[in-house]
Amino acid sequence: MSVVVYIAHTPYQMLGALNIISNTPSNKRHILMLVHANLDKYLGIANFFPNVEVVLEKRLFLHYKVLPSFLAHMDIMKKAIMLKSKVKELTYLKNKDISELFVPSDDIVCRVVYNYVNKRSNNIVLSLYDDGVGTYDLHTFKKIGIGELFYKCFLDSNYSSRIKNLYCYKTSLVSTNNLKLQYHVIISSDVVKQAFCSCLNDDISKYYEKKVIFLDQGFSNYESVKTCFSLLDRYFEKQDVLIKTHPRVSASTDFPFETSNDGFPFEIIAATIDLSQCLIISYSSGGCITPVLMYGEKGGVSLFLITIDDNSDNGPAVQFFNRVRKELGDDVVYMPKSVHDLEDFLNSHSYITGAKNKYRNSSKEI
Repeated sequence: MSVVVYIAHTPYQMLGALNIISNTPSNKRHILMLVHANLDKYLGIANFFPNVEVVLEKRLFLHYKVLPSFLAHMDIMKKAIMLKSKVKELTYLKNKDISELFVPSDDIVCRVVYNYVNKRSNNIVLSLYDDGVGTYDLHTFKKIGIGELFYKCFLDSNYSSRIKNLYCYKTSLVSTNNLKLQYHVIISSDVVKQAFCSCLNDDISKYYEKKVIFLDQGFSNYESVKTCFSLLDRYFEKQDVLIKTHPRVSASTDFPFETSNDGFPFEIIAATIDLSQCLIISYSSGGCITPVLMYGEKGGVSLFLITIDDNSDNGPAVQFFNRVRKELGDDVVYMPKSVHDLEDFLNSHSYITGAKNKYRNSSKEI
């Protein structure tokens, strides 16, 4: 039986992998490797997919630090040596029936696993799947300078050139057309949505009635974010604003509004909550738009990205959101260009009534 292996570091990646599996012929055996500690709460999801073996691979967990360039590469080198030893302990990767490996990026774990399985089966197909903004920017295919020399010495230096397929929710939003890739649209599965919603708890009740949900990325000290908080305080009541902290990014805990540390992917929260009367605000998080890409549902109020810093205009996130805005419209994503622009937008939307439970008045269940 053909074996397909998927690597996931985040709940969003796990969602993507399971959506791909749900639309794949069932005569294949699927192994989903979870390689981050924050995914342990989702192990029960395996019960929804009898043809998927979900493995929480603690031996491949890594802890990253912000370091100067040279030290960062030395740190990666040490991690690569450690991972190359650990990956040999994974008996399921020794299976010569592995036909395809799905990776979300060029992360060191992905490279080490590919390096190992490719040596055992030269015919393995390497596929890249949706990881948010970085996927649509084709970040994996961009040169990384001195890092290429390191990978040439320790791992497969042709990693990106070996990628044959790109799976994402909206192929038209990819920054350029890579002619060497086969593009595939990921279709959101109701079974996957139901599986993840089964993990939710009462924490999501915090979202009900909120007029503004701010998706934190650890940038609370940025002037744009401080300005936004100040304006939110002016045009909205304190109880109308909720800050959803990032589950993997350490950030200031001194927020001026109520916070939620639920750790759930916003894409699943958005599947259970009616956000048509709610602003979703973020400095750079793709989470404020990926629910639209996944489910195709447009809310009645703009999704919104802060881009009022002069030095942020050419970043990949801004370029991606510009493509989203041009294709889907300002009613999906709004991008203020000045503090005055931001203030006018918030003032004009202060009348909204807030997020609601989609199924509060319905017998339908997720």
